[in-house]
Amino acid sequence: MAVGLATTSSKRQLDIDLKREKQMNVTSIRYLILFAVINTVLFTVTDTRAQQISQSQKVTADARIVIENLRGKVSVHTTDSELVEVTGTLDPEAIEFVFTVNGKDVRIEVKMPKQLGNEAWLDQQSGSDLLIKVPSRASVIGKGISTDFELTNLQSNTQVNTVSGSITANKLSSQVTLETVSGNIVAEQLTGDVRLSTVSGSIDEQGSRGRVEYRAVSGKIRAQTEASNVNASVVSGSMKLHLAKAVNANISSVNGALITSAVLTDDSLLNLSSINGPISLALADDVSVDITAVAGAGGRIINDLDSTAVKKVGYRNSKELNTRLGDGSALVKASTISGKLHLSKR
Repeated sequence: MAVGLATTSSKRQLDIDLKREKQMNVTSIRYLILFAVINTVLFTVTDTRAQQISQSQKVTADARIVIENLRGKVSVHTTDSELVEVTGTLDPEAIEFVFTVNGKDVRIEVKMPKQLGNEAWLDQQSGSDLLIKVPSRASVIGKGISTDFELTNLQSNTQVNTVSGSITANKLSSQVTLETVSGNIVAEQLTGDVRLSTVSGSIDEQGSRGRVEYRAVSGKIRAQTEASNVNASVVSGSMKLHLAKAVNANISSVNGALITSAVLTDDSLLNLSSINGPISLALADDVSVDITAVAGAGGRIINDLDSTAVKKVGYRNSKELNTRLGDGSALVKASTISGKLHLSKR
């Protein structure tokens, strides 16, 4: 009887031990799963915040490439191969990187959360930093907010729009459109149909050829261009231009200052106009040109080209200058309402 009781007690103890061991195993497994999940989450977050990318895809030589990176930096260079190569670091806030090819259409996009604070868009240091190599004949469209773009040696159409970022461009050709709101544009040796525009930033350009258009609202324009056709305008900003080979040029301002020097050909036509802003035009010593200058009642004309006198015309006390230098083969027309118009030689 004692043996039976002992055996029963041992079985109960064994059952209790087995239950405890089972509970401990279940608990251990749960902790292991939780630890694995935590590790996975931490690894994923860390990996996203420092994700390096290096991808390439084969494309057609005349591919149309759309690049969208909302903040950071994008450098676009050319390659001799028929590959688009993307290397760099993604934005720490990025939720997805897209790189697709569909026929001629190529899309490269860093997708960001829909809700980011205003300060985040001003933080270019935290953005993506991408180097993109494309075939030289590929066309490129770039879009950004606080994104700096650097573009080199692109031979087909290029269109880049950014808000507070800057644009640096060198040796682009065909149709070139570069636009910012408050960012700056620095460009050299652009050829073809060129359009450079900013609201409150600055434009610094030299060596362009073909047809060029500059636009600024309160920003500054500084350019030395060899373009044959030039159109430039500011509202309250300033403009300083040197026209080396202009055949047809239209330069205008509302309140901003225009400073222009020009080398005119025999068939050049140069139009300068402002409302309140001052205009200064300097011409080469050996220029041959017919000049007509008009200023409203609140404006004035200073002629340092020759001895021709400025005349008062009309009952509103407007001013007018008509003079010819050389054989008068080129033509200059300048007008202001209440600004100062100064004509001189370089």
